[in-house]
Formats: sequence, C-alpha cells, structure tokens
Amino acid sequence: MKSKFSNNLTVETARVIIAAVTKADLVKIFNQPELKQLSDSTVFLSIANADDQSVAGWIALDETDDNILIKYVWIQESFRGSRVFRETGFALLNFCLNVLKMQKVYALIPVENERAKAAFLKIAFIPASVRTQQPVTRDVEEFSLQKQEWPLRGVQFFSDLL
Repeated sequence: MKSKFSNNLTVETARVIIAAVTKADLVKIFNQPELKQLSDSTVFLSIANADDQSVAGWIALDETDDNILIKYVWIQESFRGSRVFRETGFALLNFCLNVLKMQKVYALIPVENERAKAAFLKIAFIPASVRTQQPVTRDVEEFSLQKQEWPLRGVQFFSDLL
C-alpha cells in the first residue's frame, strides 16, 4: 500500500513543525533502541519547536486504508510539559482526519503507562478497550478518536488552536 504521507510532508502550528523523515535520519539524531525495532514501512515524523527549529521529538505511525496507528511518540525531556505534545496532537489529528480523510486515529498504550494514557486523554482521545498485544504478550489499552468525533472534541479540547 502506498503511504498517504508524502516524503516532503510538513504540518505547522504556531508552536510546532511536524515533518516527514526517514528512519535513518532519526537514528542519526536519536540513537534509541525503540527506533531500531520499528519497521522500515513505518511512517516517521519529526517534531520541531517552531521558534528555533530545535528537534523536540518524533512520532512513528502505521497506516491502513482508513486508520492511523500511533505506534510510538517520544518527546525530549526538555520539552515535556511545554504543550508541544498538545499542539502536535492537534496538528496530527486535524491532518489525518480532515486532510487525509482517515476514519480513526488510535494508539495502543501499555495499561501500566499512566503518563502516556494521561497525555492522550489531554489531546481528545477516548479510551476504547483493553486487549492483549502480540507478539509480545502484554495488556494494552486502545485510545482512539473517530472522524465523526473530531468536530466536537476538536472544539472542546483545542478551541484556542482553531
């Protein structure tokens, strides 16, 4: 399947710039084991601070015909709590649901990761279900946002960005 994300994709808000990058580019910047475990078919996006272009983090996504799975999000410690994730979430949701016309954006979060679950709740995601993820057996909770939920939740959670 051809990716709906172009290689020269850039999505901007007043605070963040999200851009398509290759796995190899991210590995050069961040030598993290999580990156090396992800498939080359995964879509990788960098997150930069719009003020000074400094790299704030990265996102790994998988796409199907109608859905986007957020596989991994990493924000540098110096940017945590700075609302970078909130603006990144807004930009990503708006782009995926309104521009790409995807039906759902979701994340599978380990049930014990309270910090990640709280972060996704703050950007309008709704807890959907708990399941056991394979091949590594662990319980994960799905947080998702459906296309039809976005107009109301977008206004509720991001009125200052609309």
